[in-house]
Amino acid sequence: MKKLDLTQEILDSRGVVAKQKYSRSVEEDGVEKDVLEWQNVNLGRVMADCVLYEIADTKKITEKEHLMRYDLFKRIRDNEQTEFSQEEIDFIKKLVIRRCMPLWAGQVLQMLNKNYE
Repeated sequence: MKKLDLTQEILDSRGVVAKQKYSRSVEEDGVEKDVLEWQNVNLGRVMADCVLYEIADTKKITEKEHLMRYDLFKRIRDNEQTEFSQEEIDFIKKLVIRRCMPLWAGQVLQMLNKNYE
């Protein structure tokens, strides 16, 4: 197990910290509504998105894998740094490759590989 800093920033093609729209629910005058906000993209956000979403083969995901993904998500969401086994990192890397565009995937993979050399 090695500790990974999930706050490492992901850069856009200009070398500036990438931003992404995120939706959150707020209550205003007793009415709940969704608000979109731009937030900086970091390693943790990308990893959380990848373990929660699947591009294809959704029907083939087993109960065990759903539970593993949910556990990974909670650990990522609740911590700025957390430990991962090599098996977990290999699984996350597979998801990153399938889900992310090369600009973000390349950065994430380099960050993950650097910590597990």
